[in-house]
Amino acid sequence: MMIPVVMKNGSEQRVFPKVLNEMLASGQVMFFKRTSGWVVVGRDQTRRKGPTIYDGRERRGHLPQGIMS
Repeated sequence: MMIPVVMKNGSEQRVFPKVLNEMLASGQVMFFKRTSGWVVVGRDQTRRKGPTIYDGRERRGHLPQGIMS
């Protein structure tokens, strides 16, 4: 799926998600379109950079013994 993007230089492109991630990381993108509408980079929420650390209670149950063998 190609994503519409408006670059900081004003050009418009359609890029794959992986390419968009690289462009966002390098600061080239001004806007990109999600299914919910246009995202303004620097104003609207985008993916966080780097790993996040969960600080809450462990909620995953343990697998019963033998289920993975």
